[in-house]
Amino acid sequence: MPTRTLYELTPSQQLSMLNRHWTLHKSIVNIATSVTIHERLDTAVLCQAVRVCVLRWDSFGLRFVKEHGEYRQYFGPRDCLYVEQHDFASAAEQERLFAERAARRIPLAHAPQAGFIVFTTPEGHTGIFSVISHLIMDAWAIAAFYRDVVDVYAAIVAGESLPKPPRDHEPVLQRELEYLRSGRSEADRAFWQAEFSGSEPQFTSLKGTTPLERYRRITRHPDARQCWTQHLRTKADHVVLVVDAADVRAFQAFLDREHLSSMQALFVMGLRLYLAKVNGRAEDITLGVNVARRATLVEKNSGGCRVQNLTLRIVMPESMTFREAVEAVVEKQDTLFRHADFSSMEMLNLPHELYRDQGSVPGTGYYDVLLTFQPVPLSVGHGYTCTTDWTCNGAFSLPGYLTVMDDDGSGGLRCYWERQVHYLPVPLIQDCHAFMVRALRAGVANPSVTLGELMDL
Repeated sequence: MPTRTLYELTPSQQLSMLNRHWTLHKSIVNIATSVTIHERLDTAVLCQAVRVCVLRWDSFGLRFVKEHGEYRQYFGPRDCLYVEQHDFASAAEQERLFAERAARRIPLAHAPQAGFIVFTTPEGHTGIFSVISHLIMDAWAIAAFYRDVVDVYAAIVAGESLPKPPRDHEPVLQRELEYLRSGRSEADRAFWQAEFSGSEPQFTSLKGTTPLERYRRITRHPDARQCWTQHLRTKADHVVLVVDAADVRAFQAFLDREHLSSMQALFVMGLRLYLAKVNGRAEDITLGVNVARRATLVEKNSGGCRVQNLTLRIVMPESMTFREAVEAVVEKQDTLFRHADFSSMEMLNLPHELYRDQGSVPGTGYYDVLLTFQPVPLSVGHGYTCTTDWTCNGAFSLPGYLTVMDDDGSGGLRCYWERQVHYLPVPLIQDCHAFMVRALRAGVANPSVTLGELMDL
C-alpha cells in the first residue's frame, strides 16, 4: 500500500466542517452550480472532457479521514462520484434534478467529493452541472475548472494536444499550513486582537432590533450586545434579485470620478446603511465579508478552498457624507485584507475570548449577514457564450448570505440572497435589496448627501 501524507485541515476547511457537524443537512458544504453553453455540443465528448479534467485537478484526489477524533486529509486517486448525462424535456425537470443533487449528502470518509451531470436543455443547449464539496474547491476554482473542461473539449474535437494543465493545489495547501506556525501568523493574530479589542461591538440584524431584544429577554441579560447567530434550523433557499446595468454603470462612474477602487465597498455601504436604518439608526455596524485569497498565479490556477471569512466592523456617524463613508470602507477593507490569511476559526473564537465576561459564548456573534462579491464574468472562450446558475444546497449556517455575481454579460449584477427560511422572510430580503439600490443611486448621484439623509429614503 503506497504511503500517504496526512495533512491538517486548513482554517477554511475547519469552518466548513464545523458547519457540517452542527446541522442535520450535511449538504451544507455542497457548492452546486451549472454553466450552460448556447450551442449544441457533443455530450459524449463533453463527458470525456469532464473525466479528463478530474484527472488534471489534484483537488479531486482530496480525501478525508478521522483519526483520534480529528479529521485529516490526504491526496488519493483523482476521481468523482459520478459523471452522468441527461437530456431535459422541460426546465422544471432540470430544476428538480439539480435541486435534488444539490441537497444530497456527499459521503465524507475516504470518498470523492464531487459529482457531474452533462446535460442538454429543452432548447438544445449543452451544459455542465456540478456538485462539489466546499472542502475541496471554492467558487473561483470551480469556474476555472469549467473553463478547463471546455478547453479540453475543444482540443479533443480538434484533434489537438491538451492545453496546459492547472497547477497543483497540494503545494498551496502545504504553504497555508506552514503559515499557521509562522511569525507572519503571529503578526496577523496581534492585528486581529487589536482590531477586536476595546469596546464590544453590538449585534445588528437584517430583522432589526427584535432578535437582540429577544436574546436579552430570554437570557435575562438586558445589556447584552451579542446574540444567537448559529441556529439548529439551517434549512435555506435562494432569492435572486438583479441590479440593472444602468445602475452598475452609474456606480462605476462614481468610483471613477472619485478615484475609489472598490465596487464591493459600495455594496458593503448599501448593506451597512440598511442595517443601520432598521436597527434604530445604529452607528456601530458589523457584518461578515468573504475574501478569495488568490493573489499569486499558482493560487489563481489551482483548486482548493482559499476563501476566508473576515469580520468587518464599521462605526460611522449619520453626519458623514456618502463619499467620505465609501472612502472609509475602502480603506478599512484594504487594511483587513492585508491580514486575510489569519485563521477563520481563530477569528470566530476571538470575541468569545475578549468578551467572555460580557457573555460572549460560542453560538453567539455580532452579525447575521455575510457578503461575497465576485463579479468576474465566467467566459469559457472558443467563441461560446454561456449562462451560469447557482442551485441552493438546501442549508446555510448563517441567517443571511448575499453573493453578488456578474449577470451573465447583461452589464448588471445578480444578487443571490441565501436565507434560512425560518428566520428571514422573502419580503424582508426584497425590502433590503430595494433600499440598498435606492440608497446607492442617491449616493452616487450626490456624494455629499449624508448617511442620515440616505437612511430617510
